[in-house]
Amino acid sequence: MSAADVAKALMAMDDEDLRSAVAGGDLSGLADLGLDLDEQERGLLVDAANQGDVDGFIQDNVVVTGFLCNGLGSITCNGMLASWGAVAYARKGIDGQALAAFDQWAAIKGAQGGW
Repeated sequence: MSAADVAKALMAMDDEDLRSAVAGGDLSGLADLGLDLDEQERGLLVDAANQGDVDGFIQDNVVVTGFLCNGLGSITCNGMLASWGAVAYARKGIDGQALAAFDQWAAIKGAQGGW
């Protein structure tokens, strides 16, 4: 399991064709990135790709909400919270330059109105 791999995959999904394939469950387009994703991580990415709009996920309260949503089975999540869950998972497990690069990407996506 690698949060850094989830972060790389999320950033790679800026490509609309790749994001569409991932939304349909086809993660083969991510193979060139050399990612090692487990079933949970693949599910988070599929959920994020299906959301179609990641605007605002960088805000701390949204990241916390997304993390809690995926961490607690008793909470019913809508598609948007599922998308934020992938972001929260990635942010929770990376630091330093990787986190700075991810947050910069997230800020750009937010300024552009999401995917």
